[in-house]
Amino acid sequence: MYPFTPDVLGAIEDAVAAASRDGRGVVLLLETDSPVGRVGAPGPELLTGGFDEPGARGAFVAGEETYTDPDALIAALQERLGSDGAVLTLTDLDLGLPTINWSDYFLLRALPPLLRAHPLVVVATISSAGLDVGIVAELSETGLLQVLDPGAAPVADDAHEQLRRAFAPLGPEAEAKGYEVARQTLRIAALEGREFTVAALARVLDEDEDALSDLFDDHLVWDDEHPDAPLDELGFFQAPDRSLFRYRFRDAAFWRALHGDDASVRRAARRYVQALEDVYGPQAPEALFRVWTLLRLAGDDNGVPFYWPANGLATVEDRVRLLAAEAAAHEGPDAPRDPAALVAAARRILQNVGAVALDRETVLRYAQLVRDLIARGEEALPAERRGNAWSDAYQLLGVAALGHGWLGDRARCEAARRDLLDPLDRLALAHQTTTVAEALLEVLAAGDADTEAHLGLVVPWVDEALRDPARIEGLLNEADGMLAGVAADERSHTEAHVLHARAGLAFVAGKQDRALSLDRRALLLLRDEAEDTCGLQAAVRARLTEG
Repeated sequence: MYPFTPDVLGAIEDAVAAASRDGRGVVLLLETDSPVGRVGAPGPELLTGGFDEPGARGAFVAGEETYTDPDALIAALQERLGSDGAVLTLTDLDLGLPTINWSDYFLLRALPPLLRAHPLVVVATISSAGLDVGIVAELSETGLLQVLDPGAAPVADDAHEQLRRAFAPLGPEAEAKGYEVARQTLRIAALEGREFTVAALARVLDEDEDALSDLFDDHLVWDDEHPDAPLDELGFFQAPDRSLFRYRFRDAAFWRALHGDDASVRRAARRYVQALEDVYGPQAPEALFRVWTLLRLAGDDNGVPFYWPANGLATVEDRVRLLAAEAAAHEGPDAPRDPAALVAAARRILQNVGAVALDRETVLRYAQLVRDLIARGEEALPAERRGNAWSDAYQLLGVAALGHGWLGDRARCEAARRDLLDPLDRLALAHQTTTVAEALLEVLAAGDADTEAHLGLVVPWVDEALRDPARIEGLLNEADGMLAGVAADERSHTEAHVLHARAGLAFVAGKQDRALSLDRRALLLLRDEAEDTCGLQAAVRARLTEG
């Protein structure tokens, strides 16, 4: 059964034999063009299961067992493992939700110790969500991963002829009509994936849901009387407000033949996104992957990786566990060295550390680790992305510095971020220059602030400004000069920051009336902003209230 072609089956059997001989395991990774559902691999099965299961909300389902906690699955595997080779099948691993639990923590951090100690062969399939290249790089570096060649995807004999045969018993005229209706309908249904939801499809097509179900059940669902029918019934899935019926294309090649990507399909994909969110609910785990793939097909994904929506439901405990595992993995002589693995680890820390409340020493530990990982792995990044990576590292270091009261280091971090910017990006440069001025103003306002270089950052021009507060005014003048060539509607927010910083300078100098006047001007510039995303409005209003 696809995707386990004869070559793949042979590779699995060879891996089981090698694991039994060597006493250690391996992950066999197989990439497919769509989720495959639960498919068992050959060999002595330990557990066979998958993640794209109706109602499982991204958990691992094996037989009657559902595992929402990766540590619980590790414990179950430990109970079952013996001295003989065994196979664990993880179909659609990249659809395990949240991703930080299954791809990041389970596969990369919790499973390797088990593989080193036991002859366990893990057969994992992934589709278009994929795995971070850093995960593949790190597991490959340790010798625990083998990427299998799936071979050529099977080709449908002729999907359209098969569809015609499904209606042939009705006679020539009904056959032609039935074929055309089914072709148009299934062409859109294929956009959702090999499995599709009839209620959502009905909304996209503006058709009656019961009428579509009748079409499928009477002519397109396989049974002994309909050997050419392309669909299987999957049954009802319980969504929050109603039961939803799903069907599945029996043959991946048939589904692939109907799945298009022309302009009309892209328009339908946009409608399908809304339909899925309507019937499943916004951000429902059962629809996340389908919505993401449809957005990509429509060209509306804005480059957002599946990792972002897939971790929207991650708990604080999930993130803390992953962060601790990342820190532990990069200590000692066996720490990863592959540059792609190092950069990926830094990215995982950055994506999760801001979502949890940590004590200041732990934040500092992660910030310093991120800096070290990027320093050792930046060669894996394209040149145009290195600046962003370092900017993120300095931002986290700045947070750590602020937590310790190291205001001088906080200013150095913001200055280091400024020095990474494109000198032709006047708006970004003006905004970050103002941010540096604001950080220096905090030092000035504190009076006896700690300006020592605890983080080892050297930014000579900031050190000069720490000794000469007049430089703050100079920075704000620079920012004003940069904003002069920027359109008014684009510069207004940064201009408000400049005014608020000037108000702070006036306040420190004892010029309270000038400070209030500048803050009132800043508030006018912010009047059309519905959300106070950076806290500037609150800061301005607080000073006006105090004044």
